[in-house]
Amino acid sequence: MCHSAYVRLLATGLMFSAVGDFCLFWIHSKEWFIFGLLAFAVAQLLYALAFDVTRVTFDGSTVVTMATAVLTYVYILPGLKGVMTSLVGLYVILIFSMTAASTSRLRRDVTWPRLSACFGAVLFVVSDFVLAVNKFRFPLPHARFLNLSTYFVAQCLIAFSVLESKEDPKDLGKPKRQLEGKEK
Repeated sequence: MCHSAYVRLLATGLMFSAVGDFCLFWIHSKEWFIFGLLAFAVAQLLYALAFDVTRVTFDGSTVVTMATAVLTYVYILPGLKGVMTSLVGLYVILIFSMTAASTSRLRRDVTWPRLSACFGAVLFVVSDFVLAVNKFRFPLPHARFLNLSTYFVAQCLIAFSVLESKEDPKDLGKPKRQLEGKEK
């Protein structure tokens, strides 16, 4: 994936996250919570696409990530009712797919920006787990602080991952064969 597509996907994901933030501001409204959940679901999908979810391989870290997804959903499930059962299930699939994709990128090349994206993805999961436990299972002490502090650090780490570029910006969009002679 070229760097500019990566940046566009992450920037659009950040915009959908901002919409989700706006919707979740009304924490006692079920309708606004659903709109926020859907906005964040789109953000997770965009992040997963940016991290190239199509290249996730079935290995130990993927198994651990998906097992954690199942355990997370099973833990939250008793507190879910009605449409939230399927919406939260979909969201869990998307956020853990995004996390698996960010981890998978590290197997191809370990760089600081990729580590940043991976840590951001994990913190996003932690943030949303705190939110879900507090909303659907039982009140957690300092839940708002824990949720928001991990969330904002997660978003910053994911945003920092755009700093990785092996391409000269003036070469973006040029066919690869035009650039092959330039590398020598």
